[in-house]
Amino acid sequence: MILAICLLYKDNLLPENVVTKIIQISDFSEPMYGKLFNDFYKDNEEEIKRLRPEIKKIDYVDGIFDLSSGFVRENALVNEQQLLTLDETVIVDILITEDNNDDIFFQNEFLQKVDETIDFFKELLQQQTTKVAEIVRILLQNNVTQLYTAYKKLYIWYLFDKENNVNSSESMIQQIFDHYANKNMGSFDFLDADFFENLLNLDDYVEQASNFLLNIDVKKFPDVVPSHDDFTYEEFFQSPIGKFLNLFASIEKKINTLDSDIIDKINDIPFANVKSFMYGRHYEYFLDEQLKNIFAFKGFSSRYKMNIDMTVVFKEVVISILNSSVHDTWIEQNVAVVALEQIDPLIEVSFDWNKLNGTNIFELIFHASYDFKFQTQWLEMFFKEQSEKYFRKLILLFYSPVDVVQNNLKQLISSASMADCKNHPNTACF
Repeated sequence: MILAICLLYKDNLLPENVVTKIIQISDFSEPMYGKLFNDFYKDNEEEIKRLRPEIKKIDYVDGIFDLSSGFVRENALVNEQQLLTLDETVIVDILITEDNNDDIFFQNEFLQKVDETIDFFKELLQQQTTKVAEIVRILLQNNVTQLYTAYKKLYIWYLFDKENNVNSSESMIQQIFDHYANKNMGSFDFLDADFFENLLNLDDYVEQASNFLLNIDVKKFPDVVPSHDDFTYEEFFQSPIGKFLNLFASIEKKINTLDSDIIDKINDIPFANVKSFMYGRHYEYFLDEQLKNIFAFKGFSSRYKMNIDMTVVFKEVVISILNSSVHDTWIEQNVAVVALEQIDPLIEVSFDWNKLNGTNIFELIFHASYDFKFQTQWLEMFFKEQSEKYFRKLILLFYSPVDVVQNNLKQLISSASMADCKNHPNTACF
């Protein structure tokens, strides 16, 4: 209400009798009237002293309802006036107090308020020249130990977001390293991973971040799914140990002198299937014999497209997959490559065709620009065992706009014609 009145006053839209009434009824001790009220006081100071001689001048500031700034943060844990007037220790206490409450309702409510506070602080920090922005910067700098866990998202934005127009702080990064050195890494989350991923992309910190990560005891992490050994890709990459181990790929890309450290850390993993998964993700470091299981194949497929040289390594694994009716979109393409290059379905393997999902193998024959060793045998088997299904798919391929598909179809027809000529020598061939 006061803000609206001040805006009207600023535009000379208030009659003199209304100005007098405002002076008579206003609470001049309320600092949240906003900066515009300072102008009102200055312009009417003589009248104020005449009508309200007891009034003492104070500074009026914009609070979280400052409409001119374009944001409202009703649920933030602190407001602008508190930041300007309260001691730093008091503000820190307000920002983290409810984090110690074990009640689920209060925890959820606190997290919502933290998100609002983070957004509020971002708005303030982007107004770089203001006093309150400097207060927030000092608050974050001086209280990493107390604030980082709850306000991790804000720290990462402050340090690394290219759009935030805020200078990064080397001393703050070092304090966060100290925080992680004393942290229970079993609770490693996506923001922890994001922090280190950002450091691995900075030349000044890549070596320090890599060495720090490779010194973390992997045995302190729980299994991907503690209740059973098997896991999906989603479960792996969303688990604390998965988020941590996923950073090894970034380390490998950035520093080529830490190979032995990566190998040692992977060999230290206490969970057999997780270890095999990581063997696959970093297959160059390990023996072929260590890769011949489905989890190593899944790990490989989570990071690489199959190359022809690796197909022989995974041959037996793929035979097992095809016979077990495993349908996994992450590995289907690599399964198809290995099957077409290494497995003769007419001789080596007897499949249950009611369970086998051969669609990816069939389609890869026509979408690849490479002639696989056993693609003819697979086509023969498809048309022999499930002719109606695969003839339908073949007909649909003739409508494909992809050049390589059309070229492969022409090659198939040509090969079929040549075979027919050999089988029927008295037939005219073109």
